[in-house]
Amino acid sequence: MARGDWRRGGRGLAGRVAVVLLWFGCQGDPVPTPPARTLAERHVEVQAGVQGLVAALAADGRYACCVSVPCRWCALQTAGCACGPGLARGEPVCEECALMWTKGLGSVEGVDPEGVRSFLEAMRADPWCGRPDPGSAP
Repeated sequence: MARGDWRRGGRGLAGRVAVVLLWFGCQGDPVPTPPARTLAERHVEVQAGVQGLVAALAADGRYACCVSVPCRWCALQTAGCACGPGLARGEPVCEECALMWTKGLGSVEGVDPEGVRSFLEAMRADPWCGRPDPGSAP
């Protein structure tokens, strides 16, 4: 067979097409897809995953939350939580921790729940984080 026969529709092309068709025909049945999970099942799965993440971060020493039920915000956004030690120093905490303190779920001794501020509240009170406002510079 000459080199270019397959380009002109010779036996080479027909043979290749036949091999490909046989190959596809010999494939087994496709793997059945599992039934779609309900939203409730997915919710339980995500909750378990977050709880596992919090436990792993705590075991690694990277999770020290300030509320009795560890927050999820820090685990998902920063892969760690320093709200507990930060609050003991008088620093703001994450939004979820601040909310839990308003519900009476704080766990740091000696902290007044009325004085707990979130990062967002702290930024609203001092948007330039102690630096001078660039718009007020002479």
